[in-house]
Amino acid sequence: MAFGQSASAHQHNICQRHGNKNCGEVTAETLCGEVQTLSCGACFGSDLCGGSGVPNVCSECKPAASVAKDCTDGWCKIPAGCFWMGSATDSYCQPFFHKECGKEFRHQVALTHSFAIMEAEVRQSEFKAVMGYSAAKNRNHKVPLPADLPMDYVTWHEAAQYANALSASKWLDPYYACKGSGRFVNCGPGEAYTGSSIYGCPGFRLPTEAEWEYALRAGTETELYNGSMTGCDCEEKPDPAPLPKYPQLDEIAWWGGNANANHNPVKQMRPNAWGLYDMIGNVWEWNHDVFQDDLGSKGVVNPTGAASGTNRVVRGGGWIWPEPRFFHASVRRKDVSEHNCEDLGFRLASTLGPGPLK
Repeated sequence: MAFGQSASAHQHNICQRHGNKNCGEVTAETLCGEVQTLSCGACFGSDLCGGSGVPNVCSECKPAASVAKDCTDGWCKIPAGCFWMGSATDSYCQPFFHKECGKEFRHQVALTHSFAIMEAEVRQSEFKAVMGYSAAKNRNHKVPLPADLPMDYVTWHEAAQYANALSASKWLDPYYACKGSGRFVNCGPGEAYTGSSIYGCPGFRLPTEAEWEYALRAGTETELYNGSMTGCDCEEKPDPAPLPKYPQLDEIAWWGGNANANHNPVKQMRPNAWGLYDMIGNVWEWNHDVFQDDLGSKGVVNPTGAASGTNRVVRGGGWIWPEPRFFHASVRRKDVSEHNCEDLGFRLASTLGPGPLK
């Protein structure tokens, strides 16, 4: 339904499509793949979801009203909307990588809230300014490191702690509950913001997997936000093998075919329509969600990942990877939250509402 529309108005629209029956029932299949029996005419039922009490947003929801850049001070606003998440087939992972990627069949997702997301990955200089230390390392870059390199060698817990520190600097409630500090910190959701309550937190946090892919796609449904990856050969190559050129990927991402064996300063490549840079390539990005192996094929509203687990979602592809298939918009990986490596970083998000960003 159009966001902000009342449940009764939403139900009335469905009833109108099937004939406005006076206190009769209409059985209709929604875009989420569910069959609903609705009371129409003068008798409006209070529940359109078979017990949850929340209207089925996917039944008539629309994409974001517009896909236009709205960025200020390094943050971009992303409006609420629906989108097709995932690929039409299974993940593009190679067979040996499949257990790490899980499955993301194409399904509809409704995000009923607007949110802000960083236009670029958190830089090493930004991380050190807030946290007082830098865990980042370098390979071929000369010391001192360029200030605009994305943060790397950062665990999920450190990314969460950074979000809390940034919230504190803006006098906002922190989302995560953390123990310890620095490299020895351990974080999890705060008691007030478990599950879907994440969207009620006024502070900064990691984006959910659905928010991340929605922000990446910016209204597109192709493998990349600048089009289909023409010429993509998804067969494994012998090692070493010369990498073919992929113009669409080279235009928007630092990857194994153009990164010169290292991560590169942020905001050098073409951004998407919402003004976001490096959503694909440079470094993989931690997401908020506990990894859910199979996202299924039915539509969902405001998903937040698995209820429990030790692995977190990482998205976007890193500069080390020479296989173009790992940079498709739908590709997902899992990683233990304590892991850090040379092509793993993050960016933050925040639900739009009261506060200095909003």
